[in-house]
Formats: sequence, C-alpha cells, structure tokens
Amino acid sequence: MNSPSYKEIASSISDSQLALILERSGWERFGGQESLYSRWRPSGERGVGGLLLPQDSGVADYAELLAQAVAQAWKLGDDRVRSLLEKAVVTSTLGDEIRFQKEAQTHHGTIQWLAGEDLYSAARKSMVVAAKSRKSKLAYFGNSNSHLARSFLDSVLMGQTEVGSYVVTAYAPPDEVFTEKKLKPGDTRPLTGTHTGPGHHAWIGARA
Repeated sequence: MNSPSYKEIASSISDSQLALILERSGWERFGGQESLYSRWRPSGERGVGGLLLPQDSGVADYAELLAQAVAQAWKLGDDRVRSLLEKAVVTSTLGDEIRFQKEAQTHHGTIQWLAGEDLYSAARKSMVVAAKSRKSKLAYFGNSNSHLARSFLDSVLMGQTEVGSYVVTAYAPPDEVFTEKKLKPGDTRPLTGTHTGPGHHAWIGARA
C-alpha cells in the first residue's frame, strides 16, 4: 500500500479526531502532559515507542508534530487505522460526520426491519430538532422553524453504512448559512434570522 501525504491528512483532521481514530482502532493512551500532548501505542505493544500527539494548536510546530503523529499512526497501525485516516481526508470535504447507531440482537451486520426503519426516522427527527433549536430552545416545536429545518436537511448528504455494521451516517455542512424564512427570488439574505450548520462536537456518536 502506497504511503499517502501525511501533511494532507494532518490538514484535514484535528488532534482530537486522530485520538478518536486511534481509540476506535484499539490503541491505548499512555503518559503525556494534559493540554500539551498525549502518547499512544497499539494495544498490547508495550515495547513500541508509539507516537506523540500534540494537543496545543497554538504552538508554532503543531502542524508538523501532527503530521508526524499521522505518519507514525499509518506505519504502526493496521488496515483499520489506515482506512480511517484516508476516510478523514474525504469526509473533511463533505461536512461534519454525524453517526446514529442501534444495537440489535441479530446476525452481525443486520438489524430487524422495523428497527432499521425506526433508526432512519430517529436520525431524521434528531437532525430536524437540532436545526430548529439553533433559533430557539423549546420543549415542543411543532411546525415552528420548519423552513430552517427543511433547508438544513436539503443540504445533508447520506453516507453509506459500514461493512459489517448498521450505521446511519450523515454529512452536515458546518459553514453553510440557513434562513428561518423562505426567500423569494431576488431577495437579499437578511442580517438576522440566519444560522450556520450545527457543529460536529454536538453530534458525533449520537445513538438512536
């Protein structure tokens, strides 16, 4: 497998995202200094030096250190780590990744049909509520803020389920602007009543 551009991958992810990739791939954290850096190594590989993951993006050599951490993760990691790193480059252009998953007592990679339908419905409702809540916090929305929610959903892409799993994945544009009311042709965007897409920090790992 050819080595990718580690700098390109590092420019597409943050240190917290790389830490999540390592954690999902079974790596263990050991040592480090809070808010400055952490150290990681493949689980059970105590004789391996592992990698140093910077945490302070304000230091001058942060980008260089992050690229070095990506390189070490690629070289020491297995195919799962490499796959997640490559995916990070692709998804960075799609928007914030939002994952909804549901555990089921069925054969691996399957789910009961009605439970699958409920999962998609729950994913849609969660995104609708999140979009509506950008304008106001209510116990019940009804038809309130409906245009804002609709315009947000129109911008979201549905990703593929992963091999051997049943996960609903959505990609939400974090910087696109959405209006509370529908604009007519020729209307200028209002100074108030506009919102940007919800950030990934409030979404990743959501469960139906």
